[in-house]
Formats: sequence, C-alpha cells, structure tokens
Amino acid sequence: MSDHSKDAGGTGPAVRPGVNRVLLAGIFLALSLSIVDGMVVSIAAPTMAADLGLSSAGIRWIVNSYTLARAATFALGGRLADVYGPRRVLLVGLTIFVAASVLCGFAPQGPAATPWLVACRIAQGAGGGVMYPAAMSLVVGEFPVHQRGRALATLFGFSQLLSALGLPLGGWLTSLTWRWVFWINLPIGVAAIALIAMTRSRNDTRMRVSQDLKGAVLLAAGMTTSVLALEQAALLGWSDPITLALVVTGPAALALFVFWEARTPSPLIDIRLFRDRAFALDMSILFFSTIAYMPMLFFASFYAQLALRDTAVQAGVYLLFFQVAYSVGAQFGGQVQDRVGVKPALLIGAGLGAAGFALWAVELSDLSVGAQWPFIALAGAGVGLVVPPAATDAYGRAGPEASGMVGGVVQTTRIFSGALGLAVLGSAFTDVAQARVTSTLVGLGVAPGAAENAAWQFVNYVDDDEGDRLPDDVGGIHLTSGIQEILRADITTAHQWVFMCMALATALAFCCALLHPGSRPTKTHPNSAGDAPT
Repeated sequence: MSDHSKDAGGTGPAVRPGVNRVLLAGIFLALSLSIVDGMVVSIAAPTMAADLGLSSAGIRWIVNSYTLARAATFALGGRLADVYGPRRVLLVGLTIFVAASVLCGFAPQGPAATPWLVACRIAQGAGGGVMYPAAMSLVVGEFPVHQRGRALATLFGFSQLLSALGLPLGGWLTSLTWRWVFWINLPIGVAAIALIAMTRSRNDTRMRVSQDLKGAVLLAAGMTTSVLALEQAALLGWSDPITLALVVTGPAALALFVFWEARTPSPLIDIRLFRDRAFALDMSILFFSTIAYMPMLFFASFYAQLALRDTAVQAGVYLLFFQVAYSVGAQFGGQVQDRVGVKPALLIGAGLGAAGFALWAVELSDLSVGAQWPFIALAGAGVGLVVPPAATDAYGRAGPEASGMVGGVVQTTRIFSGALGLAVLGSAFTDVAQARVTSTLVGLGVAPGAAENAAWQFVNYVDDDEGDRLPDDVGGIHLTSGIQEILRADITTAHQWVFMCMALATALAFCCALLHPGSRPTKTHPNSAGDAPT
C-alpha cells in the first residue's frame, strides 16, 4: 500500500510520516533563504549604497545580477535535478548559495565594491536558481496530484510569511550593519543542509539524458543581454550603439534558444509544453503578475525610506502588510484550486491585485501608512491568490518525470519577468522623477540646463541619514527644507507612475486568466495508487 497517510479530517495535505517531514522542513528553510534574500537586500540597499559609495545604477545591478543569475540557472537546475536527482542538486545549490552569501558580507569599500558584490550575487543567484526547481521536484514527489494545490500553497505561504517576518529582521540587521543581511544566511543554510542531508526521498531518481549546456548558455545570454539593454537605454539612450547592439543580441539569442530547443533530442526546456493552452497561459499569468510583484519590493522599500522617511526597520514593517496578505491569499488560493479548479483563484486574485496596486498608487501621495495599508494588503492577497495556483497548475501539466524541467520553466519565467520589470520600471521611474524635478527647479528660477543636471544628481542621490535621505545641495543649488519637500512630492509622483504600471501588469494577468480553460491537469501522481518506489 501507499505510505502516504491520510489526515483524519481530510482538511490538509497528507504527508508521508517520519523522516520526510524532516526533508520538508529542510526544503522550507532552503526556499525561505532564497526568497528572503532578495527582499532584505532591497531593504538594505540605501545603507549599502552610502557605506560603499555605490551609484543608483550600481545598486540596481547588485539587485538585478542576483535575479538574472537565478533566472538563467533555473532551467539548468531543473534539468540537473532530473539527471542527477533533485536532493543532490538541492544540496549543491544550497552550499553555493550560503558560501556566496558569506562573501557578499565581506565586500570592500570603494571602487571594488560594485564588481565584488555583483560577482558574489551572481554566484549566490546561481546557487539559488539551481536549488529551487530541485526543491519543487522533491515536494511534488511527496504529494498526490489532488493534494498538491494545498501542499504547495502551504509551502509558498509559510515561506512568504517567514519572508514577511524577515523584512523587519532585515531592517534591524541593517541598523547594526548591512553585512549581517548576508551573514545571517550561514547558520540558517547550515541547518537546512543538515536536515536535507540526513533524509532520503522517494522522488530522488536519475534520468539518462544530456544536460543541454548549449541551451543553458543561449538562455542565459538572451535574458542577460535583454535586461542589460533596458538598463543601458536608461543611462545612454536608445540611439547609443551599445544599446542598439544589446537590443538586437538579446532577442536573437532567445530566438536561437527556442530554435535549438525545438530540435535537440534532450532539451533544457521542452518547447512542446507550450502547446498546452493552459500551461502557456499559466506562464503568461506568472510573467505579468511577477512584473508587478518583484519590483514592488524594491520600489516600496525606497518609497518608505525616501518619501515616508522611514528607517530600514520601519520599511520592513511597511512591506509586512503585503507579505502577510500574500500568505493568506496563497492558502485560500490553494484551497479554491483543490476544490473547484484553478481558474476562479486566478480570476479573483488578478482582479484583486490589479485593484489593490491601482488604489495603493493613488494613496502614495497621502504619505500615511494608515491610509495605504488596506490597499497594500489587497494587492498582496491578490498576488498570493495568483502565483501559487498558477505554478501548481503548471506542474500538473507534465508528468512527474519532468517535474524538474517544469520547475525550471516556472521559475525562469517568474525571475526573468521580475528582472525585466525592475529594469523597465526603474527606467520609467528615473525618467518621470527627473522630468518632475527639472520642471520644479525651472519653476523656481533655475536655468534649464542647470536644472536638468541637478535633477539627474538628485534622483541618483542616496544618503545614509536616518529619517532624511534627501541631499542639501545638488549641482551647486542649495535645497532648503521647503524645496526638499516639493522635490519629495516629485519623487512620490514617480512612484505613483510605477505602481500604476504594476496595476496594469496585474490587469494583463487577469486578461490571461479569462482565457484559461480551467480544466484540471490529467497527469497522475506515480504513487497515487500502489506501492511507493524504493
């Protein structure tokens, strides 16, 4: 008989008793590390920039290099999990992640800071990218298909809840030294490694297939150059030769990747998966919802510290409303999915998310957390209702033997869209903020050329004074407290544009949800009947 146990009330996902609970605990810690890291670094970013002398473009690349490295290695991690077994790949990825985290904490001050941190963040992201699909493959193997919605929702929900608690913790660690934001990963990572290493999994099988390194290189090159093109356009303009070269190279590399994957006998990503309409729409929904979700963490943190004058700890509490609501939404979405299918959860979630981001954007000018928190929570609950159900439905569209590959596709889609969203919204924020500040300074009698130069300096300035991060002087122009308040409003307006774009992205996810067939996956769990493999 199968050794999955049934809970008495039938209300929660059944999990194999004994040692696999230890495995799931280790996976929970590992995934929480990967999720929390991107968030707490956003909280620590202003302090890091001031301490190390980083430019605003440099700090964005420190955030984005991690995101891109994860996106570039998710698909490869999924394939490696299928080839070598997910448990082994998870342990290797987790070890790389922890080692790179420690090195991030030793970043030197001065000109070497940016390349040091970017290199370490790339290694950290690669470790996280490899371990994520391996972890998902292990979890999928522990639950039958009709219980995966609640199981993965529980895992996502608790991971996000831990992330939420990690935000104020990250702020507190930053108040000691931003370096502890990275060093805290060492004890947690060691505990996760120990828990995973002492267990076995029924889904730790190997496949005799090639690793498709050529596909991995093309995918990494295409995603990296596509995002780099947007970053360069924001700095140098669209007519710059380097920008134009990147604009051509990125899509070309991605097109070559698709061409290669469609013809290689052992693809990194089986393009035929996208022939399934539901799977393709799941990926589209994840793409648009993550364009809003991941950049939100970065922009909301900076808004709290620049516009609301919050400390790093207070900025973490500000984001707590979103993360707690996300966890609640994820739990509800998993239950809805298991009972009536995925489409209702997707429609409700994307609708609530779009409304929440739009209302949040309107209230940003209020500069009051009391006025904003209901809409922050509405956006968080909406995204929580969308992301785990869409990911779970995608996993169910392929057999268990391809769970590693599907995990790579799901996470590659999410992380690439997050990096793309951060680049696009970052460029939009800079353009709007500079235009608003330039107009304000010209209205105060500053010559247009000098105003434009001062606006550029102002928008790219980050100061480490607690409670007031605006400069007193830019481009030879003294900024009185009254002028600072006007310019603070200009920065807030730029944030409003960005959050409206997030609402638009979530609305596009809603449109995709309308087209979703809503049918349940037909693939069955290998152990839903009969004995479990040994």
